[in-house]
Amino acid sequence: MIDAPFVMAPYDPNVMIAGGQEWYEAGQAWHRHVFRTGNGGGDWGENGQDLQSLILTLAFAPSDANVYYVGTQNGVVWRTGNQGGSWNPTWLFAGPGHPVTRIAVDRSNSQRLFLTVGDFSVAHVWGSTDGGVTFTALAAGLPNAPSNVIVIEPNYPNTLFAGGDAGVFRST
Repeated sequence: MIDAPFVMAPYDPNVMIAGGQEWYEAGQAWHRHVFRTGNGGGDWGENGQDLQSLILTLAFAPSDANVYYVGTQNGVVWRTGNQGGSWNPTWLFAGPGHPVTRIAVDRSNSQRLFLTVGDFSVAHVWGSTDGGVTFTALAAGLPNAPSNVIVIEPNYPNTLFAGGDAGVFRST
């Protein structure tokens, strides 16, 4: 079972986004969307186009209300710069089977983000300083096991905590 991701905007408790999917009978296909509310959950609407894979993680950029990121089961990181009006794939692992399990965005720089990958065959923690256009593997000292969560230490933004199948690890 996979729980649908759901996050509240750090700058406004009435703004929330959730990942979901809908079956379109006419097209005989699943459509995967981000859904957004701006009134505390009173009304929800599709927030942009079909993202083509199960949405596993969502993250707001605390420093820019227009920017948020999505990570999918097929290893794509999507970015919006207009509150979900349009989405652009920023990064894709080579081949399927590398799910992006969590994304964390620096609270003072919307271009700086980190993600975890829930797979054995690639590095499990990655970082970007250009809004997800490129990523660098941050795997030194980590065991070869899927990672499921990453947190940026709020008071020390160069310190990361990553957790997964082999435990919780802190960057140095």
